[in-house]
Parts: sequence; structure tokens; C-alpha cells
Amino acid sequence: MGDAYASSLPHESDARFRERVRRTLRRLLRQRPMGFEQLLTCCLNCDPAVLSVILAEDVASGAVRRGGGSDGSSLFVLGGEIRTHESAAEQQTNGQRDAWISAPAYASSSEIRSSLQCIARALPEAAPVYSQWWFSISTCFRLAELMIRLKRDATEIAFLGSPTFAAIFSQLSDMRATVFDVDTEVLRRLSSHYSPVSQLVPYDVGTELDASAAERFGLVFADPPWGRTLLRSFLRRASELASVGGAVVISFPQALTRPGLSGEIRTLLREAVSLGLHLWRVIRNATEYEVPLFEFDAYRSCGIELHTTWRRGDLLVFRKLGRSRQRTLPEWAWPVAVWEQFCVDKERLFVRRGINGRTSTLSISPVPGAIDFRCPTTSSRSSVMQLASIVSTRNEVASVRGDLQLGDTLREHLTRIAVSREAAPSHRPSEPRNLLGELGLLIAGQHHDRPQCER
Repeated sequence: MGDAYASSLPHESDARFRERVRRTLRRLLRQRPMGFEQLLTCCLNCDPAVLSVILAEDVASGAVRRGGGSDGSSLFVLGGEIRTHESAAEQQTNGQRDAWISAPAYASSSEIRSSLQCIARALPEAAPVYSQWWFSISTCFRLAELMIRLKRDATEIAFLGSPTFAAIFSQLSDMRATVFDVDTEVLRRLSSHYSPVSQLVPYDVGTELDASAAERFGLVFADPPWGRTLLRSFLRRASELASVGGAVVISFPQALTRPGLSGEIRTLLREAVSLGLHLWRVIRNATEYEVPLFEFDAYRSCGIELHTTWRRGDLLVFRKLGRSRQRTLPEWAWPVAVWEQFCVDKERLFVRRGINGRTSTLSISPVPGAIDFRCPTTSSRSSVMQLASIVSTRNEVASVRGDLQLGDTLREHLTRIAVSREAAPSHRPSEPRNLLGELGLLIAGQHHDRPQCER
């Protein structure tokens, strides 16, 4: 199975990647006229900004025409006889959903729905610094059904980087669950929604596992961030948690997520063999993610409105047939828990630990490349994110100078902001607002020298 899956992944440069996106786009439009969001959900997790640029190029060249739907919406249609040449693998996988798992009957239960609403209310906003995307409810039901089928004789299940799904699974199964996650605030807020026998473990995949957890679980579910480094780290840790004979289920990015991904996945599949993992099944298009506020705001700043669940992944199911042949921590793994967080209700600020230039005067200024404190991308690899020392769950970023009493100062000002917002609520949850701008102005007004909050 592993060789067949790897052979379906193309070798491609950036130019070939863009051409593959273009071929996929034209194949979809040959079937029927489609709007931007319809195309987005079928384009194998292609970045909305990349898809928007390629669409604009095709419209400019006449290859694609823009028209109007009967309801006044904007539709794209193929502009003439354009031949595309897709590989058999592309034709087989583009836009298809594996029917192996379906929503179970209990998905319509009012009691279950009520429990899920409670979990949703308890959650804070997803954090860009941890690359957090929550599964859609329908995905959680299908995944729960899959995990129940796979459990066999397993008595314990581990969830790595998926605390929300773990909470939902606890409502549907009496299996003992151990939840490993770097976000202590999410674990705290969801603690009452796990079963009494569940164990919550604050854990960073860049650090060694406790020996008591090694090869302990007959079933492991992992939902890693899809960056190159963390995807590899999660696969390694998931294999270490799984017992020999057990199963590892992990969500992988789809082919058009970014250039070069196909080569990365081929490398990961080879590494999986050295970890004792055998690829048993690939479930295409199985995971669907809600649009978090930080992603909504990032694309809105680029002129793209996201109102549909477009991000999808494939599930890879491995069987662990032997022990790992790797004995040392890979050089690419490093701790990711470098942030201290502060909350205003569901909204959160993350401050990078170890900020340089400590002084008694605290100031906040924008990061080069950010617009009105807003980062135009959700990529942790972007220069804007790399330079930011403070990040919000609305994708605001800033540089902080001076932090002798940073924690106390932030708590004081965030409390004042929370009180003022409660007294005069002016924003719906989906509307952008400038928490860092508010914070900067408050801090600037505190000091005698009145440092400027630059814009």
C-alpha cells in the first residue's frame, strides 16, 4: 500500500505545481460552472490565495470566463476547448471522498448534539502559533466511527495534538483516553468534557516522551500541523506511543497544499518503515476543518472572504509491525512550546518567551509586512510570523520591547480591555478587531515618555 500511495505522488517544481493546480481547476470547470468557494473545496487543499491568482491569470488569458449565476453569485466557466492532461492518479483522487467511513446513526442524537455544543462553547479561539484548526462536526462523527472500528482489543487510546476530537470521542466511547497536547489552556477548558478515566498530558512533540507512555497504546490518533518539521515530529511520536500490533491514524495534507509536498510525503513514508509502521490504508478527503478566525482574518486582509469549510486532509492508517530502528531524537525536532498565553474571554494573546531588549518601559510596534498589526498569511514559515514576538488569535502580530513585568502589565491591560468591551460591545465574533492596537495605545498612555504605538 505504501509503495502504491507514494507512486501516485508527482515529482514537481514550483512551476509544475502551479500547472497542476491549473489542470485541476480546468478539469473541474469542464464539468460545470463553479464559484470560487466551490472550486476551493475541490482543489485538494490548495491555498486560496494561490487559487485566486491562477484564476485571475486564466481569466486574463481568456482560458476561463467569469459569469453570473441565477442567484447573482459569481461563477467561473471554461472559456473554450482547453485540453488538459492529468495523470491517472490525479483523475482518481481529485475531489473524491472515500466512502469507507460514513456518519453513524447517533450523529442525529439530540443528547450528543447538546454535548458538542457545550464543548464548542468551552473552547477558546484557535491559535495560529500552534497551527490549530478544529475538525468539523461531521468529520468528528466519521472519525469516531473509524476509531471504534479500529480499536480491536485495544483498551487505551492516545490522542496526539487533537484535544477537541478527544473530548468528542469521550462522549461516544468508554475507552480510556490519554490526551497529549501543547496547549494547556485548551486542556484546562475541556477538562470537564473528558471521561473520568481520561488522562491529560501537557506535551510538546519536540521533547522526549516519558518512558511510561512508550508503546502503551493499541490505538493512536494524531492531527499534526502540516508544516514539514512538525508533520515528521508527530509521525515519530505517534509511532513511539503505539504498541506493536497497534494502529496509528494520522491526518496528512492533500497534494496541492504547497509546492514540494509530494516529495516530503514520500520521505515520510520511507521514515515510517524505519519506525516500524506499515501503511495499511489511505482514506482520501476524510478530514474537514472549520475556518478559524485567524485564517478568516488573514485572507480577508488579502481581499478573500472564506465562508465555507475548504481545508481538507487525507487519513493515513498505519499498522505497527515492529519497533523503531531510530534511537536518537532527529535533528529536525525542536520544542514548539515557546509561547506564554493571555486570555480575554475566548480571544488569546501569545507572547514569545525570552524577548530581548528588556527595559522597564514596555512598547508595542507593528512587524514589517503586517498591515495595521494584521499578518496577511497563516503560515508559520512567513517572515512576519518569524519576526513577531506577540500574536493574537485574530492573526494580529506585533513586536514587543521591554518585559521586566510583561506578564503583569499584559494581564492588567487585557483586563481593562475586557471590561470596556463588555460595557460597549461593538463587534460580532466574526468581525476583525485590533486587540494589539488597543493594547498598544493603553501601554503608550501609561508611561511618562509616552512611547508611540507606530502604525
